[in-house]
Amino acid sequence: MTRSLGALEVIDADEVTHALMGPETPLSIDIAREFGSGMLAPDSSVDRQRLGRLVFDSPEALRKLEALVHPAVRQYVDRKLEDTEGEVAAGVVTVEAIRLLDSPLLSRMQGVWFVDSSLSKQFSRLTDLRGYSTEEAKKRIAAQPAFDRSLVTEVIRNDDTLDHLREAVSAAWLRFRDAGA
Repeated sequence: MTRSLGALEVIDADEVTHALMGPETPLSIDIAREFGSGMLAPDSSVDRQRLGRLVFDSPEALRKLEALVHPAVRQYVDRKLEDTEGEVAAGVVTVEAIRLLDSPLLSRMQGVWFVDSSLSKQFSRLTDLRGYSTEEAKKRIAAQPAFDRSLVTEVIRNDDTLDHLREAVSAAWLRFRDAGA
């Protein structure tokens, strides 16, 4: 949504993670080494569904996965931010990342937006839209990190329609731009 409002670049940590887990990447090799070759798909990429079932059943496995994934994603995002620094004076780069608030990347941000929705809405989106079982959805919601809300500069509610979300993001964008960030 921020791209349509004028962001020069949007860096989505989920997309970065998926790319870094591609066939025969250093991260996919590290994951196979840590969790076994059974975590790889036939093309040697990480089988994210299989890995998800494993790590959302085990807090220890999730911590191990995060110890592999987060540094690789941070490094990629950091490089991407450095690549766009010359352009940033003329615009905004958006970083979408669930773990941004506990990342060293936080110090590079001029604003931190948190998109929030009720637990019931999160649950229905995971089960109805993404096809997770009730148990899988509960595990994924429980695994969401706690964070210090005082670090957040903008809270956007996302319990309503997509049009309502667009309106909320547009309003936040205007406040951000008007603040001179």
